[in-house]
Amino acid sequence: MIRRPVEAVVFDMDGLLIDTERVLFETMVEVGPDFDAVIDRPLFQSLIGLPIGPSSAILIETLGPDFRLDDFLAAVRIKARAINAAGVCLKAGVVDLLDLLDALGLPRAVCTSSARENAEHHLGQHGLVERFTTIVARGDYIEGKPHPEPFLTAAARLGVEPAACLAL
Repeated sequence: MIRRPVEAVVFDMDGLLIDTERVLFETMVEVGPDFDAVIDRPLFQSLIGLPIGPSSAILIETLGPDFRLDDFLAAVRIKARAINAAGVCLKAGVVDLLDLLDALGLPRAVCTSSARENAEHHLGQHGLVERFTTIVARGDYIEGKPHPEPFLTAAARLGVEPAACLAL
């Protein structure tokens, strides 16, 4: 096996660095009954990391054509924003890992499906924005995750070949 040295690290944000996925899941579960919808963990997990179009299609397919998708998403967005505005939890070990990458001199990027404003807000609450070389957020690419374009954009901004990046 040929081993390549890691020259940069590309991080996902939601659920890996910041505990926003838990907040979103709990919010969807809480709001669901107002829309005659049961949001269970398997359904929620099928939505993680997808752009709004594909995730909306999954919700309609699962919950039925009469599901009030736009109203549901608006209610979830309002409630989740209020919770996240009060502060989102940093996942365990993040600061230690960033300290190690600093010691190793490895550049790093955040690659997220979230809007830049949200990414900067969530990371900024923990003083982490400046710990990343770049942030690649929704709007910085055309094809969202799981398509490789966001990760390739991050590697290009880091000036590192994609094969030399560790994606987390």
